[in-house]
Amino acid sequence: MKRIAAVDPGEKRVGLAVSDELKLIARTLPCLDASGPEETAKNIARSFGDFEIEEVLIGRPKHQNGAAGNSATRSEALAEELRKLGFKVRLVDERLSTVEAARRLHEAGLDTRKQRPKIDSAAAAVILQSYIDLNPRWIR
Repeated sequence: MKRIAAVDPGEKRVGLAVSDELKLIARTLPCLDASGPEETAKNIARSFGDFEIEEVLIGRPKHQNGAAGNSATRSEALAEELRKLGFKVRLVDERLSTVEAARRLHEAGLDTRKQRPKIDSAAAAVILQSYIDLNPRWIR
């Protein structure tokens, strides 16, 4: 069955998450090191290789006033490279996903230092789970 995936592109790391086959629950995958958009897209494609991905959500951060910044430009470039590789891509607003991910990791008992290697994929899972919860049409 096809799945939905999410990407949280950061300056140093790229967080990844994938849905279960029923598209009900998001789970994290290991983070990747961030590099240029083309190389990052290839690494993402390899990470998603074991899954049949129907669509990739890419977090496109906006400032609280709604304006796009440099991070949004990075997300758009990554989206374009993933499209070139044949993925259906949707850019989604991911304001505060990292804050929510940090809160959840803290509640799970991880201090800030231990959160670092997990925060980006946890943020991708927040993006994906929010999308799943708001789009019940995925439930079949």
